[in-house]
Amino acid sequence: SAGALSSSAFVLPVLKSKGWASKKEGISGLSILLLQDLAVAPLLVLLPVLAGSGPQTATDFGILIIKAVFGFGGVLVAGRYMLKYIFDVVAEAKSTETFVAAAVLVVIAMGQVADILGLSASTGAFAAGVLLAGNKYRPQIQADIKPFEGILLGIFFMTAGAELDPGVVLQEWPTLIVGISAFLVTKSLVLFASGPALGLSRAEAARVALTLSGGGEFSFVLFKVAQQLGVLPDPLHKLLTASVIISMSLTPVLGDWAEKVGDIIEKIENEGKPQYIWES
Repeated sequence: SAGALSSSAFVLPVLKSKGWASKKEGISGLSILLLQDLAVAPLLVLLPVLAGSGPQTATDFGILIIKAVFGFGGVLVAGRYMLKYIFDVVAEAKSTETFVAAAVLVVIAMGQVADILGLSASTGAFAAGVLLAGNKYRPQIQADIKPFEGILLGIFFMTAGAELDPGVVLQEWPTLIVGISAFLVTKSLVLFASGPALGLSRAEAARVALTLSGGGEFSFVLFKVAQQLGVLPDPLHKLLTASVIISMSLTPVLGDWAEKVGDIIEKIENEGKPQYIWES
């Protein structure tokens, strides 16, 4: 599941630089990335259950589902209406710092609520993003948080990069080369085969498949949780993390390959079509 995720932070700039953002490739790529991001929340909920540290009986699992659906769902519904009034008050202050503080407070609060209900804090933070996205002050919140986006992304990727163990790369480079190659090929084939379901031509499907075939940053979150739960040994955690980091760094190169392969397929398909010349 972690391997199926792609990096929005790496892929979206590539789609934009290639001029595909408003085309079928960009729309389909963004749709897949959003679905992957949405899949992270249930994966974080299921991981402790599968690891054996969560509820194991049908009763306990039923209680978790009730908490998640009704408890957390109720918090989301209530929060949606409460935030309208809260941000109305915040707006009256006409302070950028207050808006940023309010947004951060919502994220922290939702993380705590999720933790109390037996869910992960990451699930709560994700839900907070959904709540803020539905707020009428969304443009203002986005504008105020925008300056911090680059800094936070930089910190995140520095942290992720710090997880890369050069010793593991040097020691396990044959495994990494074979594993990453097999990973990229398999993921590309799955995405390419999904092209018709998204209404894509073969050329468009090839561009999307290759561009999104690298790993994603949410994989680090899943790997870390699995390591903390004791189901992912430290050596394997380092190896998988190195695989994802290297595959993510290949995204710009994969984007170039996607463009070339897509153009080749498009040229072959056009050559195979009959040409008609109409004379008046």
